[in-house]
Amino acid sequence: MVNFFSKVVRRHRPFRIVIVCTANRARSPYAVSRLESLLLDEWFFNGNSPRKDTIPFQILGAGIHTMKGSTPLPEINRVAWERALDIRGFVAVPFNIKMERQADLILTMENRHTERVMERFPRTRGRVFRLTDFKRNGDPNPLGDIPDPTIGSDRTFREIADIIDLEIVRVFPHLMKIVGL
Repeated sequence: MVNFFSKVVRRHRPFRIVIVCTANRARSPYAVSRLESLLLDEWFFNGNSPRKDTIPFQILGAGIHTMKGSTPLPEINRVAWERALDIRGFVAVPFNIKMERQADLILTMENRHTERVMERFPRTRGRVFRLTDFKRNGDPNPLGDIPDPTIGSDRTFREIADIIDLEIVRVFPHLMKIVGL
């Protein structure tokens, strides 16, 4: 797998990561914003250009069962805002063939998302992983799926955001290497 990712980075186009959840209205928008924020901070901290066309990565979100054009849920907007992230402009999109073809790495929130993506798009095998499984290096996964907070309280959304934050921070060093930072 490392060889595959190394070959991708040498291309002269952004490394594309797609983060997938069910409706693309809570977990994936939050995770996209968190990961993009960390990667951009690292990119600029290293003295790189702020020009969008020079950034070596692109982070997208998608849903397995979503209504195109839906916006993030108010609860996740509040949680993101509390954590200095702004997802108000995020618009839900379904995972589609174009994303499948352009994605270098697909991270999902639940095992069923991973299975669904591979079922619908068999060519994604080797590029799609549940976030909590990615780069575990044989270590057991204590978390499993990141639950859908949709019917929960603000507290539930905060707890899910905490889990996403921990997992994004855990995989961040691996992703920095993959995207060439």
